[in-house]
Amino acid sequence: MVTPSQVEREILVDLLALLDATFIPFRSTDNAALVAVYERRDKYPLTGLPFTGGGGGKQRAEFSEAMSNLKAGGLIIVGGRTQGVNLRFTPKGEWYAREYARTHTIEETWSLLLLLQKMGGEERSILENYILGNLADYTSAEAVDLEEFAIPLLSAGLVRTCADRRGSVGWSVTPAGTAAIKAGCPTDPAALDFDEGLADRYTATRRGYLEERKTWQPSRKTDVFIPLSAGGWEEPPKTIAISRMRKAFQQRLRGNLAST
Repeated sequence: MVTPSQVEREILVDLLALLDATFIPFRSTDNAALVAVYERRDKYPLTGLPFTGGGGGKQRAEFSEAMSNLKAGGLIIVGGRTQGVNLRFTPKGEWYAREYARTHTIEETWSLLLLLQKMGGEERSILENYILGNLADYTSAEAVDLEEFAIPLLSAGLVRTCADRRGSVGWSVTPAGTAAIKAGCPTDPAALDFDEGLADRYTATRRGYLEERKTWQPSRKTDVFIPLSAGGWEEPPKTIAISRMRKAFQQRLRGNLAST
């Protein structure tokens, strides 16, 4: 594929901001927004996310052309809806977007996937406190740092989260995550040129989507989301292997944060 144009890169970064805002853990008790968030997470691998862009006149024409180029280049999959379009990334397209936005990649966050598999796998949700150890509790900045680190695993459907009524978040591996571990860690292609403007655009756009998702509405207003009861989390097994893996991950998390 020819190097994406500026408009095409902006679309990729904006879609990534929407994708990540959808999958970042949602610490809320608002039923409508909770149902809407989980509904979008379920639908994304199948039909994508509702995405609106362009505008009028020349801008609209540029947006349509950029969308056609991204689709032809194998970076996005486009689905129609009444107003706007539904979009989802191909693996190649998400990698391009993450390079432009300078987020972590699946390869960089693989250690967390392995740790979660060891601590609970698909059967047990692991409270963030147990992952972070003595670093912090659920109200701390470290819990947010964990979310930031895990974004590519969440958006790729390899890891999932659930929350209780207090706002604590539990983490577990999905069947897709188990399959990915068996297949082996993917290797990131060569890095793309850094564009600070695109990285800043991603950060600002994602911040806007995180605010917007508090008002998202589900397709069926009768659906109800029931959070877990606070304090109902199981402790992970206490083994030397898990203790070593967790310590190594905590050191890596600190190192990643120190370098940003």
